[in-house]
Amino acid sequence: MMQTTQRLNNSQEAAIKGLHHISMKCKDPELFEKAVGFYTDILGFHIARRWAEGVMLESGTGTGGKNICTGVPATGTPARIEIFCNGDGIRELGAVRHFALATNRVDELAAKVEAAGYEVFIKPKDIVIPSTPEFHARMSFFYGPLGEQVELFDDTASAVPVTEPVTASTGTESKIRFLEELAANGHVALDVQLYDGWLLKFSKGHTGRANSVSVLYPSTIDIEEKIDYCEACYKNHNLPCIFKLTTSKNDYALNASLEKRGYEVVTPTDMLVLELGKMGSIPAWGETTSSADSGTNIRIDFSSTPTEEWLTAYFPYEGISDKAKQEIFRQMLAKVQVKTIYGSVVKDGKIVACASAAIEQGYMLLQNVVVSPEERGQGYGKLVCKSLIAKAKEEGAEYSYLQVVQSNKVAYNLYSKLGFEKVYSYWYMRQK
Repeated sequence: MMQTTQRLNNSQEAAIKGLHHISMKCKDPELFEKAVGFYTDILGFHIARRWAEGVMLESGTGTGGKNICTGVPATGTPARIEIFCNGDGIRELGAVRHFALATNRVDELAAKVEAAGYEVFIKPKDIVIPSTPEFHARMSFFYGPLGEQVELFDDTASAVPVTEPVTASTGTESKIRFLEELAANGHVALDVQLYDGWLLKFSKGHTGRANSVSVLYPSTIDIEEKIDYCEACYKNHNLPCIFKLTTSKNDYALNASLEKRGYEVVTPTDMLVLELGKMGSIPAWGETTSSADSGTNIRIDFSSTPTEEWLTAYFPYEGISDKAKQEIFRQMLAKVQVKTIYGSVVKDGKIVACASAAIEQGYMLLQNVVVSPEERGQGYGKLVCKSLIAKAKEEGAEYSYLQVVQSNKVAYNLYSKLGFEKVYSYWYMRQK
């Protein structure tokens, strides 16, 4: 079956405003009162109105009080449940399998439900819905007094203090903000402007990361006004307006607004993290080794700044032949203020692979990994990565992180073999 979707333009108003209420029926007054008591006494709903054969329950108080499901003052449209007591002859199970209640207190409410004697058949857990963008949530399921399946659903991922190690299990919002800040310090734009929690970066068009808007912190200004401002800024720099968005919940509204303006998704990318203590052994860096089979000599060199030899190898391997772009890249490297290491694999006196690292707060950004086209498939990419990681570990790094384009299967396979794990995704929204 072919499905078609028609988007509403900016001048049209959506006909459906949202889900108004869930309706249930039970067979006798005793079960009816039990159900009403469950949703009011345990889950904190209140009775909005009542009639001879039914009741309408609402979350919150409807008068500015706190919603027990969210723990914040009740605003907007409440969750509503309608219960009738005239349900003779109802089917055991219809097409609607369950309904979900929005809450940021999944664990607490699931425990209350279980303590009241109801079955929690799916314990609280974190889930990742593999959509584009990925959707992170925490959820739990239980059976209510009428046999209904109820889901407790939290789409605001749990956060942990940024002082905790940022690994694949770290709270989504904290790890995204933390790594995005570090990455901005390791891959520095030529010009940066902080605008109401957004970071506007300008580097004469060299790399998307250094020529886009990053959302680091919550906004206080209207999103549409901010988009207009950003578009004007990039137009003044003769650059397309590009937004870098992540799987953070803070980016969802902006993503929707950009879609309405005709922006399109480009270059979906994953952020990967590796705990360096899990790395295996590697050849000692700086030592010359000989291959008995090929008769070649291989050594690994390091420097704290990019040498001319490193740059001379990097530019052709990365495909940067334009002198102006080479100069932009040089300027960007010079602006990095955190500790850096530049590594290269030298074979028979010639650099065949190189990469660089930026180290801050115990985290090493692995980037600029390139291999000579004639030497690819020989393991030199893996060697330069492992060597640079080991060197960074000597310098105090405990974790390594990197960005890899999702479609780059060769690089993704390499980093996966090294032990890197995905922690979140990002992508660019670009004007068509």
